[in-house]
Amino acid sequence: MIFLTIILVATALLFVSSLLPQDIIREHVDESCEQLMIEGLYFRSYDYRSRSSTFDNFTDALILNESYSMNRSWEALWKNAHYSYNDLSPIEALKQAVNSESAPNGTYSRYWGGFRAVYRTLLTVMNYMEIRRFLAFMIFSLFILAMYTFLKNTNATYAALFGLSIICVKPEIISISMQFSCCFIIAFLAIYLLPYFESKRERLLYFFFTIGCTTQYFDFYTCPIITFSFPFILYIAIHSEDSLKTKYTVLAKSATSWLSGYLLMWLAKLTLTTMFTDENAFINAFNSVAMRLGTKKIEELSYTNSPVQAMRSVWMVLSQFKADKLIIFGLIFGLTAYCLLQRRKQRDIKNNMLDSVKNASIYLAVAALSVVWFIISASPTVIHSYFQYRTITPAILGGCLFWYSFLCPSNQTSN
Repeated sequence: MIFLTIILVATALLFVSSLLPQDIIREHVDESCEQLMIEGLYFRSYDYRSRSSTFDNFTDALILNESYSMNRSWEALWKNAHYSYNDLSPIEALKQAVNSESAPNGTYSRYWGGFRAVYRTLLTVMNYMEIRRFLAFMIFSLFILAMYTFLKNTNATYAALFGLSIICVKPEIISISMQFSCCFIIAFLAIYLLPYFESKRERLLYFFFTIGCTTQYFDFYTCPIITFSFPFILYIAIHSEDSLKTKYTVLAKSATSWLSGYLLMWLAKLTLTTMFTDENAFINAFNSVAMRLGTKKIEELSYTNSPVQAMRSVWMVLSQFKADKLIIFGLIFGLTAYCLLQRRKQRDIKNNMLDSVKNASIYLAVAALSVVWFIISASPTVIHSYFQYRTITPAILGGCLFWYSFLCPSNQTSN
């Protein structure tokens, strides 16, 4: 029933947004094109050398294109129709679409494109530049709310480490990108909502199932696993007194629930597109998955199918410059010094090192999910490492909390 309700709501959101007035949307999209054409497809902010400062206006233009092209069309809704012109970049194609008002001639049916419901609605009252301002306000407000949730349910150290893990991946870039912001918005909301569902195991599994569905619906494949890992880390912190076996059992069941929602939602989209249109969405989707996973060999992309190369790409973006390395090692050194000072204040602590490692290992297990995600999706990680690397954020938080819990076992309990 939960799944069917989600499908109905998801479809209704897209359908209702397709009925919104096209003239005002066209006007705002036209205004947006000027900004996009000035910036180009992959402009860099703050430091032109930094890959982690790269914006993906290629995809933002496609998001605007799909949102604009959904005007009162049931078929366009399911096909994710957009305007595509030979030899034109997505930005130029968007401009041409607005000027010519031609019928959409391209599809992108392997995604739900739930973002269209959001951005088409926003385009009735603002243009792309104003949407960026709105996104920045939303992201940082939800970020503060998520930090407060950590503080309220755990302690100041957990909240600070969560905040630092986000700061490491340039939230100033995330906050004004339609493409990058999606999963972080969902993750921050999930953190805030988790305390309302964590008390009963059954409700927790339904919660993560819904988060998995929501991620699949809105995300254009950026860093989906963070919508599970961040709230689950909060769950572990809240339930620090549970047995290790219980924590791992809940981790396995919750991760399965999230993944089930994520995959079932995807299969539902492919099924509905195939039912309601003349396009077989399964062929396109499975071909894309085979290419990305490396089971379908493409010579020019063969170098991207290496898990080692994927991990190397993530590290190279995360630590491209000396300042980046200084931040990373400064975080490790600062946390270690803080923990040792805490232990010195609590001289009565007597813990077995092996027991401490075992108890804190649950954080490493959650951190490892990011690494597993990189290994499985090695090709997209390598190709799009300039934003895919942000999937590492839960691993940063998990690693820090493992170290903190190991060195300061008496401070693991929540407030």
